[in-house]
Amino acid sequence: MLVCLSGSLNGFSRIVMPSCDRAVEVAPEKPSTRTARGIARTLTGNYHGALVDFEFAVKSPDEERLIEVKQLQAWIVELKKGHNPVDQQTLKKLHDQLEIE
Repeated sequence: MLVCLSGSLNGFSRIVMPSCDRAVEVAPEKPSTRTARGIARTLTGNYHGALVDFEFAVKSPDEERLIEVKQLQAWIVELKKGHNPVDQQTLKKLHDQLEIE
């Protein structure tokens, strides 16, 4: 999951997508894993896939949540409109907030 998240936040989402998919295969019920892949999917233009991952994360228990539910819900609204909610400013904020290398 960390390879997926770190790669996505550092501009390598296309390269790390196989790692993101593998992380979900290994731990499909973890909201943090689904959120990380959702970010990567958003950045690669797979808005439907990102919606699926973010909606899963919103409905999951609060444990191991990377992003607050309110933020995920706002992203879901934007994705349904066909907009990318994860812009450069959001990436920088996430990078700093999550302390990702």
